[in-house]
Amino acid sequence: MKLLKGEDIMIYINKEYLKKDFTENKIEELIKEIIKNYNINLKGYYNVKIYKDEKYGIIINISKEELEYLDYFNNEVNLNIEMCKDSFLYKIYDLYSIKNILKKLRIRKYNDSFYIEPKDITNVEFGIILENSIIIYGNEANKIKNKSDVLEVIV
Repeated sequence: MKLLKGEDIMIYINKEYLKKDFTENKIEELIKEIIKNYNINLKGYYNVKIYKDEKYGIIINISKEELEYLDYFNNEVNLNIEMCKDSFLYKIYDLYSIKNILKKLRIRKYNDSFYIEPKDITNVEFGIILENSIIIYGNEANKIKNKSDVLEVIV
């Protein structure tokens, strides 16, 4: 699991840490457990968008909803959860770092950057990808998929 705090809170959870019965109620319990365990001070109303990828796991984006009226959720956390099936891309900076697994990837080129989509890889190979890339998801990933060129890999 990886946690990034900023204006929004981003939580990256690998599929190895997720249980099979992953429902909206379970995700609310998981988020509240993370808030408690990492001592994150959340009070009020939050929009939670969950991006789920079959190969990676989930990315949870938590953003505070600024209400224009009195904050009825002053001492508690209220979560508006939306789940999205997604297919993540991985922006790779150095194709040489993944040269041994190129046959198992779909490579896309968009605006002088390379993005990869794993096909059938092992956990070790997936670890190599994660070490050498950043995860792209949601609208940005969809835009890249629609506008990118797929490269043919000759190894």
